[in-house]
Amino acid sequence: MQNFFLSCKEIRIEPTSPRTYYGCFYLGPFENGQGLTVANTLRRTLLSEISGLAITSVKVNDAYHEYSMLPGVRETVLDILLNLKEIILTKKNKKPLIQTQLGYLQVRGPGVVRASDLKLPPMIQCIDPDQYIATLSENGYLNLKFRIDEGKNFIFQKNPFDLSNFHRKGLLVDERFLLIDAVFTPVKKVNYTVESYGAESIEKANQVIILEVWTNGGVSPKEAVSQTLNYLRMLFSGLGQLKVLQSTLTNYSLNNNKKSQQVLKKINNDLDLFQARFFKKRKIKHIVPDLMTQELSKSIKNKRKEEYLEEINQQTIKEWKNKNINDLGLPFRVFNCLYKAKIQTIGEILEMNPTDLKEIPGLGQHSLWVLKETLKLKGLTLKQN
Repeated sequence: MQNFFLSCKEIRIEPTSPRTYYGCFYLGPFENGQGLTVANTLRRTLLSEISGLAITSVKVNDAYHEYSMLPGVRETVLDILLNLKEIILTKKNKKPLIQTQLGYLQVRGPGVVRASDLKLPPMIQCIDPDQYIATLSENGYLNLKFRIDEGKNFIFQKNPFDLSNFHRKGLLVDERFLLIDAVFTPVKKVNYTVESYGAESIEKANQVIILEVWTNGGVSPKEAVSQTLNYLRMLFSGLGQLKVLQSTLTNYSLNNNKKSQQVLKKINNDLDLFQARFFKKRKIKHIVPDLMTQELSKSIKNKRKEEYLEEINQQTIKEWKNKNINDLGLPFRVFNCLYKAKIQTIGEILEMNPTDLKEIPGLGQHSLWVLKETLKLKGLTLKQN
């Protein structure tokens, strides 16, 4: 068995940026061809499998959307969100975050707001307390709440109006949170070089990997390499315990999976029980062919399902129709159009069809789509044409 070594040549904080940590490592020795395979695997794993913390959404008081301007604040809400996105956070311990954590920021001007002003959970700390957030004048006041999540890679928020993104990890919140395209990975860049020492005829294992890692400080380069090696060890250890089955044995094991058989058996029993109750209640003998019986039971189920959905729909409409349109959490543009059209309650919207809504000044095709999607998340639909 080959005896490998891993040595750290250098670890430092780059003088040009306090949020850039650099580490250089030697790993080897490997035989010809193995070094490139291992180095490429390490690089891809470092860039994709190391988890980190990031701010994923922010609620700013008196801000209806990301293009709002706050009195006494030099930056727009969008600039503040981008500055919060750059905040580097790390955990004080190695325990994973079970649920989303909340942080707060309450500052009055005049002054400069920095990362040191953030009120973070006790298990989380900021890498660079001097990171800039905003500048406040004498009458400036900044009050916001933000969520902190742990993850890998990054999150790209496709639809900022999708309210289902707010119901995550057990947090059911009715407040308007502005979503951030969060970057979780703490590894910024990885470079490697494979060098050969000595002649291959003398020593087969003559290749050494020179691995360079840059991180943002959320994880040190040494810890990142250690996590990567442990991840690959567990991954290949699990693969090494697999046994190769012949195709006939594989098909047999899939067809005879106990869990699948239990599910199918339960479905058949439920269907037989339903048919027995149906015929007993109507005193009908089992003289109907199996195919007709299945079609009849299917139609009854569909009818009951439609009645149940209609009842749920009526309850939802009754619950929402007297509420103000502000409770829907619509974007400011859509809300402003409805408000100018003197539409006060959600029930008034539900009484209108898409053609009527298009006649409202300023309510275009995209705004109508946003309104439909928002109502759909609440279980509501517009009146048909």
